[in-house]
Amino acid sequence: DGCVAWMFKKKAVFIVEKETFDDEDALMEIVLDAGAEDMKAEDEVFEITAEPDAFDEIEKALGEKGIETASAEVTMVPDTTVHLAGKDAEKMQNLIDALEENDDVQNVYSNYESDDEE
Repeated sequence: DGCVAWMFKKKAVFIVEKETFDDEDALMEIVLDAGAEDMKAEDEVFEITAEPDAFDEIEKALGEKGIETASAEVTMVPDTTVHLAGKDAEKMQNLIDALEENDDVQNVYSNYESDDEE
């Protein structure tokens, strides 16, 4: 239990799709004023991260501006990631799927990334 917990930090994570709100500068100002630590622009989304105690304030600020989130949660985020490809990525995804199907497992977190994630 928790043997690799040192590799992860508890963070508030918000995902805003660019098709619902695409003004990166305005979004950055809103979330930083509300207590966010960082915001990354990905291909189709903005990913906002913050300390867990800032979750409510950021959610409130986004709501007041009418900005919808595709996802908003407090979760475990890895400090570093490992890139897997091909068979290795497939094996890792099969392991994660098997763990998630186990009734005794509450949450599964990983630090791998893949170009062809499902």
